[in-house]
Amino acid sequence: MGLPASTRQRLLAAAFLTVSITACGGGSDTPTGPHPPAPPPAPAPAPAPSPQAVNWGVFPSAVRVLGKDNFDDGSMPSGASPLRELNFPVGSPGVTSDGILVIAELGATQLKVFDQYMSADGLEAAFTFSLDNGIPSGVSVHGRRLVVLEDSMVAIYNDVPGAPPSSAPDATAGGTEGCSASQLNRPRSAYITPLGQLVVADTGNNRVLIWNEIPGAGDALGDASVVVGQVFKDKCAPNDFNGDGTSEGTPRAETLNQPTSVWSDGVKLIVADRNNHRVLIWDTFPADDFEAPDHVLGQDNFISGAPNAGLAAPTASSLADPMSVDVSESGQIAVVDRSNHRVLVWNAAPSARTAPADQVIGQPGPLAGAGSPASIRTLDEPSGVRFDGRNMIVVDTGNNRVLVFRALD
Repeated sequence: MGLPASTRQRLLAAAFLTVSITACGGGSDTPTGPHPPAPPPAPAPAPAPSPQAVNWGVFPSAVRVLGKDNFDDGSMPSGASPLRELNFPVGSPGVTSDGILVIAELGATQLKVFDQYMSADGLEAAFTFSLDNGIPSGVSVHGRRLVVLEDSMVAIYNDVPGAPPSSAPDATAGGTEGCSASQLNRPRSAYITPLGQLVVADTGNNRVLIWNEIPGAGDALGDASVVVGQVFKDKCAPNDFNGDGTSEGTPRAETLNQPTSVWSDGVKLIVADRNNHRVLIWDTFPADDFEAPDHVLGQDNFISGAPNAGLAAPTASSLADPMSVDVSESGQIAVVDRSNHRVLVWNAAPSARTAPADQVIGQPGPLAGAGSPASIRTLDEPSGVRFDGRNMIVVDTGNNRVLVFRALD
């Protein structure tokens, strides 16, 4: 484990988820006399291949490190190389198809932009830029669109900037802290679906807000179209099932408690429900308020919310503080399991609630969950994950670095 974060950083963090084909035989309708035996039927074609889940191997090693010159350094930044070091990086990163990586840096209250992030260890950032609203908590990139989470606002830029932006965002959501259909409270994740919906993990309001469309340049989004996790858009207590504005303590399928990450392809919705220590999956994108999910990961049922499903030690299916979630092109689900210092990967959305993860990254096995000194294989309180083709980018917050794991061929 790296050196403890500074008091300032900790305060900022506190303010801060087979088809088979059978061949059919044929022959003459009516035999007319002696004839040679029919040839054996042609072998059935092989089943159509399904997308193959990529494999990182057992306890894999990272192939690239940013924020440090080597894999064994988990110390606090010295300040000597401000473009090379990372100061308490947080949340999900954003990456473009041409290798531009954007990281939210809580300790320096800015974004760092790396060009061609795979080109070298300890790469120097191309530039940084500060945010008008102050404290960033994560980013996402969709095509060329950059979505930035900061304080009580989601800022959308129609193009990933090549230099510190000199103009205002092209669209915004929130902007003032509060509990209404148009306000946000410390959002930690936002995602634009291929259909153009904006999905926001409104962490401090214990809900997910969905805007069905994003307006034109310079516009504010106004009221959200759908709320998930709350009965009403003006109620924001955690695990509030009856909509009276007070917490009932015990989670239900429909409720949320500080969600920190969202992902959606416009069909499915996946939410990291951090303080209920679970991940929720909707098979159909919510069209109405307070819709219940179809699946849960990390818990045995929808009414349990203890870390590691109430067990004394982690398992291959348990979670403790899930902070970030992403889905690869092949359908793998990665979940940052922060307090267990690892990332769990399911090769497909599991149908069983206790289905174990197929791969564990950051720990030597599924039953291990303690922090370890910085190395090419370990993680310390990670907070973000993003797939980029065969790469998996992990924000390793406690070690003040970003690691890149490369899938095996």
